[in-house]
Amino acid sequence: MTNKIIGTLAIGASILLGAENLQESIQTYMHQQKREDVKIHRILQDGDYVVLHSEFKEGGDDLVGFDVLHLKDGKIQKSWSATTPKAPANPSGHTQTDGEVRIKDKQETQRNKEIVKNLVQNILINRSGNLTDYIDQTTYIQHNSGIKDGIEGLSEALAYLAQNAIKMQYDSNVALIGEGNFILSISKGEFGKEDAKGEAQKVAFYDLFRLENGKIVEHWDVISELKDQASF
Repeated sequence: MTNKIIGTLAIGASILLGAENLQESIQTYMHQQKREDVKIHRILQDGDYVVLHSEFKEGGDDLVGFDVLHLKDGKIQKSWSATTPKAPANPSGHTQTDGEVRIKDKQETQRNKEIVKNLVQNILINRSGNLTDYIDQTTYIQHNSGIKDGIEGLSEALAYLAQNAIKMQYDSNVALIGEGNFILSISKGEFGKEDAKGEAQKVAFYDLFRLENGKIVEHWDVISELKDQASF
């Protein structure tokens, strides 16, 4: 571990819990994952769960990822992760990790979870309803490396997937973890080119949303190989 990593973790952990043992646990976790040059952009706490949104080197590759840590007495009991290669900025100039980091409106956590839950269930799983019921039409910022800002960007991306027989199907939501204006949704589904049976690779969708005034205004995501996400 470098001093740079230790410093980054110390700031985030002290803001969250004021617990040195948590800082040490996160450092140990990153070391066990054989990660270097770790930069943690966001840390969320929800009960016994902590979410890390980071970029790092692993096995010589530059990656971006989400880690969900289940804690007890500041020690990690179990963890889940999703990573993806670091990519250039998207058509709107946003990267996979930049954007707002300030946590606020903690009293709105449950309300914001309900909004994200309804978005995932109604729009992504059931494919019914209107995006504008959940997403702010004027200020929606997108951090997916291939999609530009706004509802228009989402519509163009979905049209591209359909035209190229790329399947993106959300089957079920397995976790909603958040703090204030930031909510992480973890879902199971399929993504990629369809085979002869119309099936695609089984994946986990990690979607981090930022909300303001009851609407989603910013989105980060990682689509990763499905592992043990059903064990939350």
